[in-house]
Amino acid sequence: VEEDVNALISDSLCVFPRICRPLSSLVYHRTRGNPLFTIEFLETLVKHDLIQYSFRERRWVWDEDKIKEEEISSNVLHLLTTKMGTLPARRQEALKVASCFGSQMSKLAVDILSKSPKYSDLSHELEKAVRDGFLEFVGSRSLHDELTMTKFHHDKIREAAYGLIHCDERERYHHDIGMVLYSYAGVEVEEELLFSTVHHLNRGVSLLLKFPSEKRISIAQLNLRAGTRAIQQSSFKSAYSYLKVGVELLLEDSWENQSKL
Repeated sequence: VEEDVNALISDSLCVFPRICRPLSSLVYHRTRGNPLFTIEFLETLVKHDLIQYSFRERRWVWDEDKIKEEEISSNVLHLLTTKMGTLPARRQEALKVASCFGSQMSKLAVDILSKSPKYSDLSHELEKAVRDGFLEFVGSRSLHDELTMTKFHHDKIREAAYGLIHCDERERYHHDIGMVLYSYAGVEVEEELLFSTVHHLNRGVSLLLKFPSEKRISIAQLNLRAGTRAIQQSSFKSAYSYLKVGVELLLEDSWENQSKL
């Protein structure tokens, strides 16, 4: 929490908490209070002379306006990747899966994936990742609440987690996630997961093209539904992407056998 960041900075700079509170507030909102980010960001500020010791005032001083413009160091990504590499394999796997969803993952997605043997310990490992400081629960303090979202503390943490997946494996990762979501819901997938399911499936479109005709048609129907919904939301670029993949999945005789589609 912000008070903890203020206490850390107060102790580090030997400044009264009330004096460094404006600085602590800036640091907290830039790092979301993540301990790793906080320490790294403070070191960056000192290195760039945005925090420096004033002999005239006999204490550390800082430039709040310039700090607001300071970017979080790219070293953080290396730091996080290194730390993630030391985590148990199952926890790394949970972070990889979560990173495939972007910055946050819904409880419904976690629940569905956890029903699959491949991701059976996902929920448990995500809770541990929250305790490790990589993730946070939004809307509640646990995954038992229906409104809970599992969210990465920062985009760079998500970037580091996604970086654990080798480039050659990413298509398969998204495909496997999409197939689990699809297998539990099919074409009637819930609205909340519609775009997410189609996104993951389409990331592995080369694998979808190897499917039997019946399944290809079914996933093409799902893309049509997602494309139609995206048009209704005026998200035309996404709609084009969904409809394009849907067309790719159609068979040569689809004009005759799937004319409505």
